[in-house]
Amino acid sequence: RCVAWHPYLSLVALAVSDHTVQLQNINTADCPLGSLRHRYQRNITCLHFSKVTGTQLAVGCTGGILVWLIEYSALVQGTSTHPTKWYPHAPSCPILSLAWSPKQTLLASCSSATKHILLIDTPTGLSQPVSRMLTRGICLLEWSPDGSKLLTASCGPSFRVWSADTWTPELWDGM
Repeated sequence: RCVAWHPYLSLVALAVSDHTVQLQNINTADCPLGSLRHRYQRNITCLHFSKVTGTQLAVGCTGGILVWLIEYSALVQGTSTHPTKWYPHAPSCPILSLAWSPKQTLLASCSSATKHILLIDTPTGLSQPVSRMLTRGICLLEWSPDGSKLLTASCGPSFRVWSADTWTPELWDGM
């Protein structure tokens, strides 16, 4: 279904068909580290590890975003891991893409059914929709390496590059 590579460890998160996320050390494929399961975690659409600490995993689902705190040492010891926060969305708006800001704790999300980006400040839990009269839903987003820009791609031929300082977009047409 989807996959996320850990930014620093030999760890991969895999969403599987039973609505769980399997955590796997890529050096020992025959021995999974554990699985993440929660009643809100249905129809997983995307996964993304935080690049700042590598300890948070965002799971995009049909009904919202579940953020897990992943402690590698606890996984190795077999200790259970619990989600830290649930950010609900309308069930008709599945999350299609997630991206953690590279230098902050902002989590950006999008859906093809909505015309805005949702920015979540994960330490405070506050969320803010950002939109500038988008004509179509958003299918993909990605931060620039320095965190100053956020690229969003519509489900059509265009995309926007947003300035993270002012949240003003620059429209680019597909080539």
